[in-house]
Amino acid sequence: MDNYRILMVDDDNDILWVCQKVLSEEGFSVDIANDSEEAIRKARLNHYHIFILDYMMPKLGGEELAKQILAINKHAVFIFLTGYYEFSTISKDLDLLTHLILLKPINDIELIHAVRENIEYLNYTSGINGYHKQVLPDLQSQISE
Repeated sequence: MDNYRILMVDDDNDILWVCQKVLSEEGFSVDIANDSEEAIRKARLNHYHIFILDYMMPKLGGEELAKQILAINKHAVFIFLTGYYEFSTISKDLDLLTHLILLKPINDIELIHAVRENIEYLNYTSGINGYHKQVLPDLQSQISE
């Protein structure tokens, strides 16, 4: 759908399988990784637009993983999955990284909606960037004349 690629990372293979199936049936291109090391390898080899990350994982949690992914892909957007009902446990730094936080167990409709919201955000920001790339050189040439 819209050629956006998704990487979903969770240490629970059942969640990965179900979410990949749900999103694939909606036409989304979804790859999966069951730990942060595999996710970083895949992020270096492929260009993903949306990352769906489990917040609590062994070795490297979702927050640190997101920061490492941003070093590879500064335009990445994130959806975090968490079993925590108290959002105060999630760092304030994530406000800058996260477009949505979904509670486990994941509702299929909420997951699809979250991905679509991120696609709308990406479409909007790419439109802004395209506008700047087109308009700014025109303005600069007019100023220099």
